[in-house]
Amino acid sequence: MEDTTLLYVQPNAEDSSAIAFSISISADGRIDSSKLLKIDMNKQDDS
Repeated sequence: MEDTTLLYVQPNAEDSSAIAFSISISADGRIDSSKLLKIDMNKQDDS
């Protein structure tokens, strides 16, 4: 088995955001890390 990252994204249409959850699993089956993020879809790039 190789290192694997699983990603799940759930959009929220009410406030133009999304919740993302990622989990990284090492080759030996152990959880290396996990993250829960809120993504703001209204953020503008000023470049």
